[in-house]
Amino acid sequence: MSEEAKATEGLKSISEVAQETSIPESTLRYYDSEFSDSLDIKRDPANRRMFDQNDIRQIMYIRRLLKKDKLTVKQVKDRLAVEKDLLMGPVRQMEDSAMSALTDRLDRIERQQELLVKAVEATLNEVRHSQRLLDLNLTRLSLIIGQPEQK
Repeated sequence: MSEEAKATEGLKSISEVAQETSIPESTLRYYDSEFSDSLDIKRDPANRRMFDQNDIRQIMYIRRLLKKDKLTVKQVKDRLAVEKDLLMGPVRQMEDSAMSALTDRLDRIERQQELLVKAVEATLNEVRHSQRLLDLNLTRLSLIIGQPEQK
């Protein structure tokens, strides 16, 4: 299957949607431009609009609000924005909560890292001190024995 075919699999062209919904293509294009914040209509490699089932459901909802409920375009936009906020509110809360938890975890990891660095530095200092003591004792021992020190 070609990349183009994969990208448009399960999607419908504007003419197919127009036929299925009885909404003229020009109206579908208008909805796409006017309600772009609420619609996520994809484009194929040739830049043609491609609609999935969610797009079609949303278009039918917009159509009902405009025609049956007699709302203005602005009222529909406002309503869609409120609905989106209501849906996205819990998502944003979860994102904020997850971000806070991740930030706390990162802070703990950074504190642990600082403690580990200090522990490694202290151990290294002890090793250096022990090495100096060993060198000093080796020098003393070689003087006592009377042999040159070996390193």
